[in-house]
Amino acid sequence: MARPHQALLSRTQIADVALALIDREGRFTIPRLADELGVHPSSLYHHVSGRAEIVELIRDRVADSITNDRPKPTAWADYVADWIRGYRAAFAAHPHVITLLTSQTVVADHTIAMYENVALVLEDAGFASDVLPVISILESYAWGAALDLVAPEIAWTPDLPRGTPLARAIANAPIGRERADAAFEIGLALLVTGLQERLRHRQA
Repeated sequence: MARPHQALLSRTQIADVALALIDREGRFTIPRLADELGVHPSSLYHHVSGRAEIVELIRDRVADSITNDRPKPTAWADYVADWIRGYRAAFAAHPHVITLLTSQTVVADHTIAMYENVALVLEDAGFASDVLPVISILESYAWGAALDLVAPEIAWTPDLPRGTPLARAIANAPIGRERADAAFEIGLALLVTGLQERLRHRQA
């Protein structure tokens, strides 16, 4: 008698479906993931050790979309700015994963390789003991900017008394993606300029 058909699983498929669940429902559980894949929960453990490993697969899945090739001869500030733009775009596509990924120690191979490239650029630039703090600052900025990118198109209520500073600011500013992009680029320029100034002081 033929055995019943069972969906073939792979680690990539598990990560993709878990990420899709998070995008759609804001979270995933092992039973819900197994149901979505059409398998028994125990079947997942033939491919992953548990929830923590699935989270790391998701981390690598998101990191895969961030362009972060081995640094070529270029200004460190340009490299860092391009990385942060890609980081923001990657997490804006999956904003619900930010809290999930920040709750767990990073061990995912591709993600670690990404950080290694950034650390190399910053170390070569002369940041020395500031390398890890700078990475943390850049990453925090990218996460916040990613969330801002998916904020409501009208971020502040228009029902404000006329003539107040906030009312004038809202009236004179773009809305939606245009506002978020403008704010991001201003912030990124200020951040990079501040890091350049800090580096000059260190090297003086």
